[in-house]
Amino acid sequence: MKERIRIKNGVPITKASSPPTNTTEQRQSKKELSTTAIEFVRRQIDILKPYELSRSQRLRTYQIMLQDDAVATCFGARTMAVAKAQAKGKVLANMNSEESLEAKRFVDYCLHELDNQSPLTIGYMASHMIRDGWSPFEMVFDSGEGEWSDKWRLKKLAYIHPMSLDSFEPWRVLPDGKTISMLRQKPDAFMGSNGYSTGNFAAHGGVKEIPFNRVCYASYSGTDSQPTGSSLFDAAYVPWKEKQMLQDLALIGVQKDLAGMPVMGAPSSLLAAAAENPSGAEAQMVEQLKANLANLHAGDQAFAIIPTDTHSENGSGQRQFELKFQGIDGVKLL
Repeated sequence: MKERIRIKNGVPITKASSPPTNTTEQRQSKKELSTTAIEFVRRQIDILKPYELSRSQRLRTYQIMLQDDAVATCFGARTMAVAKAQAKGKVLANMNSEESLEAKRFVDYCLHELDNQSPLTIGYMASHMIRDGWSPFEMVFDSGEGEWSDKWRLKKLAYIHPMSLDSFEPWRVLPDGKTISMLRQKPDAFMGSNGYSTGNFAAHGGVKEIPFNRVCYASYSGTDSQPTGSSLFDAAYVPWKEKQMLQDLALIGVQKDLAGMPVMGAPSSLLAAAAENPSGAEAQMVEQLKANLANLHAGDQAFAIIPTDTHSENGSGQRQFELKFQGIDGVKLL
């Protein structure tokens, strides 16, 4: 009897094959059933991006991005290049001007007499503008010594981490709209290891206000209208987020294999009887055990029942059947 083939608009209609019912059949299938979820990933990123790159959350997002090996490697190379360039920097002066030469000597004196700082460490902290958009410092002064005793020298440039600034109002702008009057550091920044804020830094209204005339900063692509610059991590956010989401989707399917390959020990007498009589009860038992192990490895089976008989008749000694998961660096016994 010939099979009837339905034709619609001149095109034969074939009966669709049923989809695989378990993981084993899916792995043996030659037809791709999955998808790269391009549109799904894009929509998720569009939803998360406005929140994760908002003013209150973006600095935390940058810290999370640094956990990625590719982002951390690029960031480390760029920061070290900036730090080394700062360490090799020199102060230039007009050789025909006594005032310029004296100013150069004073600046060199300040840089040489910094307390527990060097141009290299300052450059490294300034390079964090690549991540955060800018790196603010508070200028701390002290009286000079020797020939500079009549002047105030630069004691240190105290780095102010942008994450320590108030999330709601990190800085305050004067009514003219073009002048920053102060930075506002949240009280948690002054918290000690005991969980309490130090009494020497009593904040005004819960926030420590730092006059902006005491602040110097380095910014990445900063302008007059955007003195805090822009972070390079903003441009890297979309490819980084795509990588993270695709990794999470892929790991859901392969994390079951991380337990190792299931291995079962069985009595040699059972295996010998199964080999002698492929249609006997022993052979059927061995085939069933093999199918159970395959299902366990594929994730289609959550448990396995095996006999607990021991080689000794009194119930002690080594078991005749033993199930274990053989991993790369060890064995997990069940």
